[in-house]
Amino acid sequence: MKAIIMAGGKGSRLSNCYKPLFEVCGKPMILWVYDTLLQITDKRNIYVATLVYHRTLPIIYKLFDYSKIIFTRGLGYEYDIMEAVKKVGFPVLIVPSDTPFISKEDLLKLISSCDSAICNLLSNSGYIGISFWKSSNINDYSNIESRKEIINVNTREDLVNVTNKCKEGKF
Repeated sequence: MKAIIMAGGKGSRLSNCYKPLFEVCGKPMILWVYDTLLQITDKRNIYVATLVYHRTLPIIYKLFDYSKIIFTRGLGYEYDIMEAVKKVGFPVLIVPSDTPFISKEDLLKLISSCDSAICNLLSNSGYIGISFWKSSNINDYSNIESRKEIINVNTREDLVNVTNKCKEGKF
């Protein structure tokens, strides 16, 4: 199965930091996501979607094989997903780079429970940007609730929350 790590955001709610590379528990968030994906698929099937002009690109090149980097136009998260999915094909798992503590179990639950063309993983009944695509039929979708809270790091408050989880060893 293929997987795409979405890493093209601007990090504007976090003072324009290099969000995918922001360290959580001593490791960049994008590598937390990558390591989790390695538990369910081969590294040859993992791609990183970003923008040609993204500030993190020089570092992304050092972390990932150039052939696994997908460039999108940066028209917004939903559009970038559709653009990346078209380049990679189906089935494909989409995981944002700012969900460092996503578990293998939640991803496997999303995949095994998906009976629609597109299934979204929810945390506390909210969208977190994680989805499983079997086709591009956006009219055939369903939502699957995660077993535990999944923090999507978008704000300073989220960052404090994941930092505290690191200190408590609850990740």
